[in-house]
Amino acid sequence: MTSSAGDGVRPTRRVLDRLGVPIPVLTTLLHEVTDPLIAKAQSVPHDVESGGGERIRTLSDRVWFKVKRARQRGACTQLTAGELNALTISHPWWLGAAGTRTADSRTDFYAELDTYGKDSAELLPSEWDWRRLEAEAATLAVRVTRAAMQQAVSRALVSGDIIVVRLGERDVRIRIRVLPDGEAYVAISFVNSMETEFMVTVLDAIPGVDASDWQPEPTSPLHLELEPGEMIFSTLLSIEVQQRLAAVST
Repeated sequence: MTSSAGDGVRPTRRVLDRLGVPIPVLTTLLHEVTDPLIAKAQSVPHDVESGGGERIRTLSDRVWFKVKRARQRGACTQLTAGELNALTISHPWWLGAAGTRTADSRTDFYAELDTYGKDSAELLPSEWDWRRLEAEAATLAVRVTRAAMQQAVSRALVSGDIIVVRLGERDVRIRIRVLPDGEAYVAISFVNSMETEFMVTVLDAIPGVDASDWQPEPTSPLHLELEPGEMIFSTLLSIEVQQRLAAVST
């Protein structure tokens, strides 16, 4: 089971629709969406951990906590360990309902919650919510990989040393040699990874270098001693690309 793209209280698609919040791009984590009620919900886990948190008593099949902000109201819950263990990606806290406090009205938030009573399963995250979480995690992983690789290549360019980057359970090694004409020969090797998608993400992280520019190396260039199963790709970096990479480390 992998961890989620964040630790906040995530609003479900149902809540986003109710609040009129557009679905943001994948680089925006849903619990970081700019909305007053969603922002207020982020304090609930801490309140509960500190012995606070106000329960919604009309929902009796599981524990739901109130979220209050002016006349806005919400209901959030923490998934159990058993529920999380059944998933490939986890996120414990969810904002499952939102509405407005209008006492003595059928449109009152708590009056609407009364209809769920002993079965609040409809308020829990749906398949869409889990797919969105997985997509966010994948997008975040790509961003982290790109940033780490650009920093590592920049260091290799400046130092001339072999730089090793640990990305999850995988090792990536980089070495660069500047040629007499000013271009730089770069070799990137993959250790403990034969996953095409991962290798493409790594090779695509270098700005100004097209994926088709990388060529597999059958031998060991730049004194990179090959380990069993290791794969090496190489290309040339123009002076312009080197200048962009050098700026990363400044």
